[in-house]
Formats: sequence, C-alpha cells, structure tokens
Amino acid sequence: MKSNPCVYVRKSQGGIEIITVWVDDLLLFTNSAKLMHDLKRQLKVKFDITDLGEPKKIIGIEITCTRPRKMICISQSKFIKSILAKENMQTCNPVGMPIDPGVILKKNETEHDVKSQQIQARSIWEL
Repeated sequence: MKSNPCVYVRKSQGGIEIITVWVDDLLLFTNSAKLMHDLKRQLKVKFDITDLGEPKKIIGIEITCTRPRKMICISQSKFIKSILAKENMQTCNPVGMPIDPGVILKKNETEHDVKSQQIQARSIWEL
C-alpha cells in the first residue's frame, strides 16, 4: 500500500495519533484528549507552533464539529459558489444532498477489512 508523505501516523497502546501536513499547517487527530494534549506538548518542544484550537477551515474545506452528537461535517460551499459564479450558474437548481438520505453508512467492523484499510506512513518522529 502506498503512503501519503503528508500524513504521519503513530500507534501505541495509548491509542492513535495522526498528523496531516499542508505547507505550514498541521491538522492533528487523536482518539483521546490526553493523547492530543501530549502530542501538542511534544510538537511544541521541537517546533515553534501556534495552537489555533478546533479547525474551522483548512485548504478550502470548511469543518464543523458537533461534539454532543459526535459529528464532523465538512463542506466546500464557498468553493462551489465561486465555481458557479465563474460559470454564471448562480441561479441553477441546487440539490441539498447528492446522496440518497435513506442510505445508512455503517462502520466497517471486520478484521480483514480493517487490516486492508490501515494507513501506512512514516512516523513524524523519524524525521
């Protein structure tokens, strides 16, 4: 499996940490608040970083987190509107959701499928 040189993964007994890099922006993912705190502390020791808190937008993707409902919503509405304006299609017939609302997405639980989808990447700690 190919790895993405801009995604770094570290797995431990404590959980998983994922760092995505886009030029000089990082997006951090962990499966616990403690891991996130520790990861930020470790990065601050090695790099001069500024914690901007929960992401609202990165590389043109708008991000909305709803913690009580455990939802993350991503959108590119501003980008889509700019394309429509460029093509003079602002008055086109919009569709609120391009997928059938009746489709139920389920987490893939089988061990075989999980192993086949694992992310392989260099650890940032090896840089």
